[in-house]
Amino acid sequence: MINLLYHHCTNLENVVYGKIKPNPKYSDKDFLPSYKWLEKEIGFYPLFLSVGNEKEIIRLTGYQNQWRIKTAVEEERADGIYLLRSHRIRGDYPNNVLFSFNNLDGIYTDYTIWEKDVLGDVQYWNISEYIRKRLFKKSWNKTRWIKKAKMKRQYVQLVKPELDLTKADRILTRNRDTKIKLEKMGFSNVKVKRLLLKY
Repeated sequence: MINLLYHHCTNLENVVYGKIKPNPKYSDKDFLPSYKWLEKEIGFYPLFLSVGNEKEIIRLTGYQNQWRIKTAVEEERADGIYLLRSHRIRGDYPNNVLFSFNNLDGIYTDYTIWEKDVLGDVQYWNISEYIRKRLFKKSWNKTRWIKKAKMKRQYVQLVKPELDLTKADRILTRNRDTKIKLEKMGFSNVKVKRLLLKY
């Protein structure tokens, strides 16, 4: 888990041997206003990567959550009534893949400010210039962002309009079957790796 700085997690069904682009229709509807606000600020709909080489940084991608048993899962019955289950059942687990890179370019943002002041129920018209400055830190260069990302409990994310998965320096997956599927697609550097849940 060391020396690779940029990490993006996606479901196996979204993986292509080439470039992926984010699509608003797959975004969490609760976060969509925040993503749309960011799109207006940076000029493209964002694809997110966590930045840093600590296990805690990789956890920001959500890769480890595919092994979580206790989770709220919304399910629609045939009669249109929604139920909320608190445990996953066999066959209900996601099959996520973690792509990690040594070097990428994009727009850096302060993840702590993003999560606290932008993401979720904060609407874009309430975001002040002060928050914008703290989020983007436009005077910072790449070296300064990387230095922050390597500090303990200093969270940085990178946003890009697209990501070439074929350029990944390491790929982690949940099982051997998925590893084989990825290798048949043309990927190399694929490893089976479970990331323990942290409670």
